[in-house]
Amino acid sequence: MGAKKLSPSLLPCKKITNPNKVPNITISRAKREKMKREHLNELFLGLSNALEIREENNGKAFILDETNRIFKCMIDQITRLKEENATLFSESQYMTTEKNELEYETRALDIQIGELKSVVQKMPDLNESPIESQELDL
Repeated sequence: MGAKKLSPSLLPCKKITNPNKVPNITISRAKREKMKREHLNELFLGLSNALEIREENNGKAFILDETNRIFKCMIDQITRLKEENATLFSESQYMTTEKNELEYETRALDIQIGELKSVVQKMPDLNESPIESQELDL
């Protein structure tokens, strides 16, 4: 039986690669694996530096464990901060309501003060003697 030729439309799509990358055909399998390991080692080293791990004898498993521990701590911290944010938001809404009520009460008291001032101005002066006030009326 002869091999069937597939039409180009039935071939799987190829991944777009870096144009500067050397084609895999020219590199031996062992060389590709070595390059892959070196790249992974560089990534682990970068991760170790990002985590500020200072121990020299830390392996990949240790780096991954530290990363996992740090991520769990960060997720817990994010959860606590979200809860705190919700609490603060609720308190902020309460404080805004209180502020608005106090402003309303202040305006009402200002109106009452104005009314009382006008009443006081219409009242006779109690410091004047009654004789002086009668003379003024005449």
